[in-house]
Amino acid sequence: MENGVFIKCSNLKEIIIPEGIKEIGDNVFQNCVNLKKITFPKSLEKIGKSSFSYVNIDNLQISSENINFINQNGILLGENKKIIVLVTTSAIQNGNFTIPETVEKLEEGVLIAFSQIKRVIVPESVKEINAVFFPSGIEEILIDESNNYFISINGQVCSKDKKILYMCYKNEETITIEEGISTIPAYIGGNNLNNVKVLNLPNSLEMIGAGAFNVFNSLTYLKLGKNVNNIDSFAFAYNDSLQNIEIDNENLVYMSENGAIYSKDKTKLVLVCNVNTESFEILYGVVEIEARAFFRKTKLKEVLLPETITIIKEEAFRECDILERLEIPSSVSVIKENAFIACKNLREILIKKESGSILGSPWGCVYGDRAIKWNN
Repeated sequence: MENGVFIKCSNLKEIIIPEGIKEIGDNVFQNCVNLKKITFPKSLEKIGKSSFSYVNIDNLQISSENINFINQNGILLGENKKIIVLVTTSAIQNGNFTIPETVEKLEEGVLIAFSQIKRVIVPESVKEINAVFFPSGIEEILIDESNNYFISINGQVCSKDKKILYMCYKNEETITIEEGISTIPAYIGGNNLNNVKVLNLPNSLEMIGAGAFNVFNSLTYLKLGKNVNNIDSFAFAYNDSLQNIEIDNENLVYMSENGAIYSKDKTKLVLVCNVNTESFEILYGVVEIEARAFFRKTKLKEVLLPETITIIKEEAFRECDILERLEIPSSVSVIKENAFIACKNLREILIKKESGSILGSPWGCVYGDRAIKWNN
């Protein structure tokens, strides 16, 4: 069964998978919100990732002769009982869900549809956690004290040594990240943390990964400390509320101005975080616009580039939906692949240079070379 075959089939209530099917691809039953009963055959050998995300099943049947999967008290386990493939409502007791003691990996989307789950009990065996494994209404995560990889403290799941933050799950107005955390590797919200208005980051923080702050949709202000030295270009990509970001003056790598992050020497525009601005002027002296610097700035109508810009990197303006016109100064010598991809209204890119002097036209622009106008 190929990837996504039944995705979002909201009328589907029951499915019987026949003998002979060996593999179910990724996302096959994702968002089948009314699917309640499923039967698996003896022949099934593999089930792909997120195949049962946003699915709330009541009745699970599997052939007793299947050697690859087992139904253990309403939980379908695979890979020698090391992963949870799907969960039925019978496995939830009074709002509690206990992960079987053989499970090692908690993968994306398994519990996300079960809003009735308020507490998850994690055993010693778990070695990998994906924040999106957990349901949106989670209130408590209890981790066995003997677990060598994770600890739960103050509504946060951290590495045992308290240096890596994997998840925040308490939807409170103020969240303070534990001091000592140096890395936020990726997306840390298993649910939308819509009530969080203040997020206090520790001075120890050094690295911020992709999508780290995507779910903090009421957060308008954020301050980064002096030790932050690595910010992924997707760190704030889907945050639709952030208006201002401040960086400690003692930070040696980054500085901030007008809701944007620049390199400390102001030669590189790293990220634009202010999503509410209609017009943005890049500081004079900036040489490079970094990859995905303006990603998904859907309210941005105008960007003013100084004559100091020489390089526009890949996907720099990706998904700037209402940007209609852009002037590229004569100083620009390189525009990387897909710099203007998915800018659905960008109909005019005026380049103040000789025709063809910058390679790669139209750089992903949806209107192709019709949008490119050279000014000799």
